[in-house]
Amino acid sequence: MHSQPISDIQPLADIILLLGEKVSKLITECRDFYKLEEEVYKLSQEACVKIFAWALEEIDTWLVNARDKRTWK
Repeated sequence: MHSQPISDIQPLADIILLLGEKVSKLITECRDFYKLEEEVYKLSQEACVKIFAWALEEIDTWLVNARDKRTWK
């Protein structure tokens, strides 16, 4: 397979920055360590799902562009 640069990493950066902002806010506002741990876990899961979806979309785009256009429509 040929390598192709990632077209746009802005969505990935946005996901990571938003996660950082939310975790930072939780750290300053939360007074219960177990609640903090639970909320950070939830936020991390949400971010991972978004990152995974973004990665799959990038792979899908690459596969569509790399296909043999004479064989596959």
